[in-house]
Amino acid sequence: DRDVTGVQTCALPICCHEARSPSTTRESSRLSVRCCIALNLARQIQRFIFYLQLRKLVQKDLYAEYLRRDEYLIPFLRTRKLDVNKAADLLRTNLKWRKEERIDNLPSESFPQFESTYKTDLLTHTRDGRPVALFTFGSWDVRKAALSGQIKLLVRYLVKTVFEMPQLKAREEGLADGSNATQFVVIADLGGFNLRQQLCVRCPEFALGYIQNYEAHYPQSAASTMAINSPQIFNPIIQLTRPFMSEHFFTNFHLLGPHITDWKPKLDDFIEEKELPKRYGGTHPRNL
Repeated sequence: DRDVTGVQTCALPICCHEARSPSTTRESSRLSVRCCIALNLARQIQRFIFYLQLRKLVQKDLYAEYLRRDEYLIPFLRTRKLDVNKAADLLRTNLKWRKEERIDNLPSESFPQFESTYKTDLLTHTRDGRPVALFTFGSWDVRKAALSGQIKLLVRYLVKTVFEMPQLKAREEGLADGSNATQFVVIADLGGFNLRQQLCVRCPEFALGYIQNYEAHYPQSAASTMAINSPQIFNPIIQLTRPFMSEHFFTNFHLLGPHITDWKPKLDDFIEEKELPKRYGGTHPRNL
């Protein structure tokens, strides 16, 4: 079970180290259940107090209505392990970034230099209704963008298509259906990944930009990130970025091999076959 802050709650086992009569065991079980309920309630109350403290600290900084919603604020508290002051610092840094970088205007920005060859798609939904963002990272020519001085612009394009738009869609749909959902799923297709397009002095800025923007501005917003068609040469990039990954991101990150048998079962866990394009083993006629 999980409470409103998403932290796993108590599920105390009943351990008997000595023989007991059935009546004693039943009474012990009832007592354990009551203790467990009381403990969980106390924890939830404590976390709710932490949340109220966070809200009070940042209230004057929340410049838009969607920022004042519980489901936007709570992930910042979770990712700082319920440390209210650290969560407030992270949130204020994020709000400053959103203002300075005009992130609320990002959905309406166009990137003609990237849109035709750096493919992304806000595909469809998972089985439980989360938006799915897919980008064909393996064919993205990061080196070309770096050599033309556009690596920061490419990171901005990534933030728009892989983080901001999916979260916006999740938020809008969550408000419409009353679920208050904010999470999405990311599929990174690494097919065609090669060092010629991905290796240069400034290329690591892109990989770090992905992780750092996610952790600082969209914490715990991806329910799962699946890197499919992953070649072995991609492993060093994971090793490079691992120190910048939170435990939540790393736990929900799946590096899946280059064969359809490596990744199709995992996709099937999340997405119905009729919603997947044919190139990913589905039946949908959509072509990325």
